[in-house]
Parts: sequence; C-alpha cells; structure tokens
Amino acid sequence: MNNNAMLFFCRTYDFLYVFIPKEKNGSHHTAVTYRQGLKTFRNYVNNIAGIPTNRFNLRIARMIFYWITGTTSIKWIT
Repeated sequence: MNNNAMLFFCRTYDFLYVFIPKEKNGSHHTAVTYRQGLKTFRNYVNNIAGIPTNRFNLRIARMIFYWITGTTSIKWIT
C-alpha cells in the first residue's frame, strides 16, 4: 500500500459518511461529534505536532496512539 492510500485523514471520510450513518445507533449527532473530534485531532497534528495533513499517515497515527495510551502492541492494529 502506498503512502497516499495510507493517509489517515483521507480514510476518515468513509467512517464519517458511510459507516456511522448505517450503524444502528449512528445518529446525525454522533457523526457531528466525531467530525468535531477529528477536526480537533487534525488541528493538534498540524499545529502542535507540526505534521502537515498530507504527511500524516497510519504509521504516525499508530505511534501517537501508542504514546497516548502507553500501549506497545495491539493485535487489531496492523
């Protein structure tokens, strides 16, 4: 998989606009809240971590997740 296919924020569209609306409890308010959370996270990535959106890939997202949670290994993240 090339880097473009692995860009984190490019992959969130389907989650917000396809997956959430089809979920049993996926209300409009849920989608709005998730979008706001992702926007806040993107602002952190860009403005605090200094990583441009077009360079923030899934590998970097995993590293931040591990740093935040103190986790070193999760089976469901490849």
